[in-house]
Amino acid sequence: MTNAITVATPDDVEALAALAALAGDVPQSDGFSGSIGPEDFKLPRRIFNQKKGQDAAGARLQPDMFFDPISKVTCRKIDAILLHSHTTRAWTTYNNDEEETTYLCTSEDCVTGTMQATGVQRKCQGCPDAQWRAQGKKRVLNCGKSHHVLAVDLLSQEPFVITFRRTSESVIVNHVQSHHHAKAVIAGRKANMPLHWRHVELSLALAENGNYAVPVIRPTGISTPAEVDACEATLDAYRSIITRTSDAPAADAGDTSFDTSKWDKEA
Repeated sequence: MTNAITVATPDDVEALAALAALAGDVPQSDGFSGSIGPEDFKLPRRIFNQKKGQDAAGARLQPDMFFDPISKVTCRKIDAILLHSHTTRAWTTYNNDEEETTYLCTSEDCVTGTMQATGVQRKCQGCPDAQWRAQGKKRVLNCGKSHHVLAVDLLSQEPFVITFRRTSESVIVNHVQSHHHAKAVIAGRKANMPLHWRHVELSLALAENGNYAVPVIRPTGISTPAEVDACEATLDAYRSIITRTSDAPAADAGDTSFDTSKWDKEA
């Protein structure tokens, strides 16, 4: 059984294309316009570094377990296809006593940031809070990037979002650099290989101190033509949702806050 949001199968894609051809235009009614807006749609997430709460079986959450905040199910590995990565920026502070993260400034496009308290906008490029600086013997960065990656769970066929931020940012950057950037040859010329042309295994590696986990991405194979078609249909359907993904944790995403100030290091 799959959850409510599933990947379009090749048969579905063909059938929907036939319906669209018959319609000739956008249908007059889609059955929910006016009652549900685009902002109401949220994709499932796979979050990690959870230390509070319990899973569906009542077991305490562990930082090196992927957690689905909707089903409350945990797992250690996910066989997936990555579809799309959307990058945002955020300047945050962490309250150790309350175990809460406060968002001071956020940017949905890494071009213009918005101060959350005042609504004042400022450019990301050249912003002093987006630059590494010395603080005692450490180098710190106020505003960091987050990579929100849309993927498909190959077991459940459910699209989901996994976010790489702070200490895990280099994981997705290195994966793309090593396995997708200029890795395809099309018409005799090098080109970037689309993310959804590869299967990957997602897992989590616990740090030596046991306080946090970092994702691991391991390529496991090449997608079939049918999978590519299905992924492209899914990406078309959900691209607008992933590009509206906020850096702040969703209200129903559980507690994704943890103090990363001691882990930051210059990339």
